Amino acid sequence: MKINLHNFKFMEVLEVKRKVVAAALEQLEELYQDLKESADMKLNAAGTDEDDTVSAGSFGSGDSGNEDMSKESGTAIMKEAEAIKEVIQVFKNYRFEKIHQEIGLLSMVITDRGNFFITRAVKSVSVDGQKYFLMATDAPIFSEMEGKKKGESFTFNNNTFKIKDLY
Repeated sequence: MKINLHNFKFMEVLEVKRKVVAAALEQLEELYQDLKESADMKLNAAGTDEDDTVSAGSFGSGDSGNEDMSKESGTAIMKEAEAIKEVIQVFKNYRFEKIHQEIGLLSMVITDRGNFFITRAVKSVSVDGQKYFLMATDAPIFSEMEGKKKGESFTFNNNTFKIKDLY
């Protein structure tokens, strides 16, 4: 029985990618929960009345400015949480069926200067003894590497990175 080494390598690489995605997903879900709790606290502290009526005991207390700031802050944090939730859904729907041909969202990039996984930046993860830097698509280095292919190079902060592999 002849083993197809290309298919074996493909399956091995996709398993590593699954592990990186699982680790990143765990971090994103924790971040989402933290942001949601923070937003809920701020929104509850500000009061949730949409008609901006003054609650009993707060009239003339000078707290309305603080309540407005809490409401604004809570709303901004909730928007960030919802953006994270969308990224989580992308991760959950991702299918590990093919290798990326060029760098883009959800690419795993192996360079001579480190490993990257293109996603929402959280913190790096280690899988099978290898460190992967999670990088957001709005990171300055991403604009230098986006669309590049295996074997190509890109430069960021006077450092040249050679793309050894791309999954």
